Amino acid sequence: MQTDYITALVVNQLIETCNAREADYKKAADNIKDPYFADILNKFATESGRFFLELLPFSESRDEEEEEKEITILNVRYKGWMDVASGNTLVDKKGLFENCIDRERSAIEVYEAAFNEEIPEKLRVIIIKHKSAFFKACSDLNSLVKEL
Repeated sequence: MQTDYITALVVNQLIETCNAREADYKKAADNIKDPYFADILNKFATESGRFFLELLPFSESRDEEEEEKEITILNVRYKGWMDVASGNTLVDKKGLFENCIDRERSAIEVYEAAFNEEIPEKLRVIIIKHKSAFFKACSDLNSLVKEL
């Protein structure tokens, strides 16, 4: 698939968000003692892995040095959340799930920014699907917070 520069840039940032989301959920699942909650977090991690695979055909390899110079607003908010979340001790479930909700909202913002770029229609459909899953994750996590 021929990929133009803007599409590749946007997709690489979406992939970065999915990869970070997957790693964050795996880390959270590993740090929570309750197997029920760990299972939920692992499902979100697995979902992110699937999202990565769906985005891959729209991506193209890029020089790492060039990529570092071209970080745009698409992933700045998400990276900020990751930096804050990395210092969390994940002591209480409610705090963990509230942080996960914030991360989902950040991912939604990244996807909304990507949707506003000039990208192929097939990619727009994928973005809508992923964003819908992020909204569902927020809803599911909010329900968990209310249960605690």
